[in-house]
Amino acid sequence: MDNSSFGVNHNTVNEPWILASQIWAGIIAVTGTLGNIMTITILVKNMNLSRMERTLPLLSFQSLIPLDGYHLLLLQLCVCDLLYCAVSLPITIYTYSYAYTENESPSEIFCNVAAYLRYSIAFLDWTSLALIAIQRCVDLQRSKGQHIFQPKITLVLILTIWVISFVPHMIYLFKDGLCIYDEESHKCDLKRDLRYIFYSLESLLPCVLIIFGYCSIFYRIWSRLRCLRKRGLSEEFINRRYKEMMRAVSLALALLLLFLICVVPICLYETVINVTEVPPGKYGIFFHMVYWSMYSLNVHLYSFRNKNFKEAYKNFIVGLITQEND
Repeated sequence: MDNSSFGVNHNTVNEPWILASQIWAGIIAVTGTLGNIMTITILVKNMNLSRMERTLPLLSFQSLIPLDGYHLLLLQLCVCDLLYCAVSLPITIYTYSYAYTENESPSEIFCNVAAYLRYSIAFLDWTSLALIAIQRCVDLQRSKGQHIFQPKITLVLILTIWVISFVPHMIYLFKDGLCIYDEESHKCDLKRDLRYIFYSLESLLPCVLIIFGYCSIFYRIWSRLRCLRKRGLSEEFINRRYKEMMRAVSLALALLLLFLICVVPICLYETVINVTEVPPGKYGIFFHMVYWSMYSLNVHLYSFRNKNFKEAYKNFIVGLITQEND
């Protein structure tokens, strides 16, 4: 019997795991949506202040977050995380509810849209992380005026990855038979061979770019320190420069670690089960629960790993409280 079709008996239900995944997805959807909305608001507000400072340098207030390529990419990442939390996860929660029913499945049109959005947003998010890695590598130790990722260039790159992420995948919307309700995973998903292509080939591009970018960062830091030692500079000065460089890339490195923990395992897992044709079962649900966590945890990294972000969050919350009291 074909387990990947519409309107057939759901005989692989593992209700405790389905319920746990729905609860966890709901938690991530709520916390991720609120956290990303707050972070987007803070980024936009501070970058707008930064823009005003350039034209009105005598302003009495200062922006904590500059308008530059790096922070535009962080803003882009927040938008991607918000889309996944506010759109894809609620759809997943709804689709999982069909696991409790007999002889019922979501419509083909619904599954086409659900799969299209989930895979397009995921690819957009991963590619955004790749751009952050490349930006940190390229602009490390450059003065602000010499940055390759200037705001206008960065906006063009952001627009490009939106097109790359959403336009090619539109075939899922208009060609019949590419998306199905998968009884084994209880999700609207791509057919098995297309899932294999996505997780083993499409995901390879952002993964390679991310790993290459961060390896280049470490190489540049090591090369810079070696150059300083050859010049006979003191260890105290070299250590200070090392700490400055690591501080400049600490947030990006934290995002890399989260990517390795949440995204790489799900790509490997999906590739293996699509090659071996092993049913996903509860392990597939668990790996997806870990993967979803990334879309909420990213915003917490901003506040924990960056002093200016901490201050910006504090000012934002204090401002909200003050407005309520007034």
